[in-house]
Amino acid sequence: HQIGTHTVSHPRLLQLQPGEAAAQITESQAALEAAAGVPVRFFRPPYGEHDRQIREIAAARGMSTVLWTVDSRDWALADDPEQIVANVLQQVKPGALILIHERAQTLAVLPDLIRALREAGYTFIPLPEPDPLPRAVASDG
Repeated sequence: HQIGTHTVSHPRLLQLQPGEAAAQITESQAALEAAAGVPVRFFRPPYGEHDRQIREIAAARGMSTVLWTVDSRDWALADDPEQIVANVLQQVKPGALILIHERAQTLAVLPDLIRALREAGYTFIPLPEPDPLPRAVASDG
């Protein structure tokens, strides 16, 4: 497993003052590192909202900013969890990063999703560790 942070309270970082955004990122990283006893090297901004300053805050803490390429839309599918699997299978390509959340509907279909992806020939690999020098991985696009 790999551990990444997603902020303390899931705010829209671009709407915060720079110091508040930095605190969201650094406090969540520190809390996770204290709990897990391992460095946290990945950061996913809430809602995928980021800019150069947000990426630089994460990079200064040794974290790569990581976004997704496939949105399962699991957060909106409590009444139709099978659609989560369909959404992923419709979008997935080699090298995909799949966005899922710790929701009841996601957990209910996760074994089916993993099985379907494996049957389609996909495997699961960890994210590459960030370079020792801080850098931002995401673009403004």
